[in-house]
Amino acid sequence: AFNEAIQEYRKQWPKIARDVGTSVNRCLIHYYSSYKAGEGRGSYLKSKKQWEQSDECEVCNDGGDLLCCDGCINAYHLHCINPPLKEIPGGQWFCPECEKKGA
Repeated sequence: AFNEAIQEYRKQWPKIARDVGTSVNRCLIHYYSSYKAGEGRGSYLKSKKQWEQSDECEVCNDGGDLLCCDGCINAYHLHCINPPLKEIPGGQWFCPECEKKGA
């Protein structure tokens, strides 16, 4: 969705953010980390994984309204989880990866 929005809106960040369902800041971070690869890109991505909740679904790699795991940085669309969820569960929720690890 992000790539299509970039092509359609040609770096009009507010429109891209609205289309993808995220903030302008997250769009810019994603754009610069994906498309403006520099010397420090590898270490940036490694450190980003340690401190930032994912803004892309682990199943379809798309953004939008995501359910965030309480045990790691993974996030999922409700319909991408197997079995799909109809609503956000109450309390803590752990992704399939954390469930396998016994979180």
